[in-house]
Amino acid sequence: QSRFPWIGDVRGMGFMQGLEMVEDGPERAPSRRRARAVLEESKKEGLLVGQSGLHGQVVRLGPNLLFTDGEVDETLQRLERACEQVDRG
Repeated sequence: QSRFPWIGDVRGMGFMQGLEMVEDGPERAPSRRRARAVLEESKKEGLLVGQSGLHGQVVRLGPNLLFTDGEVDETLQRLERACEQVDRG
């Protein structure tokens, strides 16, 4: 969230997490467009995530409960690469 200012909030419990995407500007309006872009770029990284939220602005992560530390690290690296692609436009 600190690296990508268009991730407005990160929330959840345990492995189930949601990343809320927002538009640039002072309003920080919900961004369905960015959520869709993260979803598509994540697919290219072999990472399946969901899209939800009242406005379709949330990217959901819900991995297997038998996730190893190494798999957590790999998933975060894939998600980071996807976000970098979205950031480049």
